[in-house]
Amino acid sequence: MKNSRTLIIAALVLVMAVSALAQPGSRGRSGKEGRQGDRQAGMMAKLDLTEDQQTAINALRDKNRDGMMETRKEIARVKNDIKGLMLQDDPDAKAVDKLVHRSGELQTAMRADRMAMRLEMRKLLTDEQRDRLITMQSRGGHHGSKGDGPRQQRR
Repeated sequence: MKNSRTLIIAALVLVMAVSALAQPGSRGRSGKEGRQGDRQAGMMAKLDLTEDQQTAINALRDKNRDGMMETRKEIARVKNDIKGLMLQDDPDAKAVDKLVHRSGELQTAMRADRMAMRLEMRKLLTDEQRDRLITMQSRGGHHGSKGDGPRQQRR
């Protein structure tokens, strides 16, 4: 009887914990995407963008995100191919090296595309907004995507 009661209490605690984590509200969106969206919204508010600027910047982001999706898929395919080769008893070193270089090329292309987008976005800003953006970035207010600035410590 005591074991049954303990099991029921443990199950209830687990269900409550899972339910609490699944509730929207405290974080809205989840994970990196949510944090990045919150950070971008905060940056846009601090820059005091006009509606036209916000619309243009969102259009650039959407275009960039759509374009990067295929590159991300290709990177995932290359990583899977590398894993497959590394599972072999005697992997072909040249094939692995070729795939590693391909992955690096794809990541470099993504970063270059991201920087090109950021440059296009900066063209939409006034001089005062550009100065404010540079100041915010130098203080760590917005680093962009992973690899575009100093790394933040993960929780």
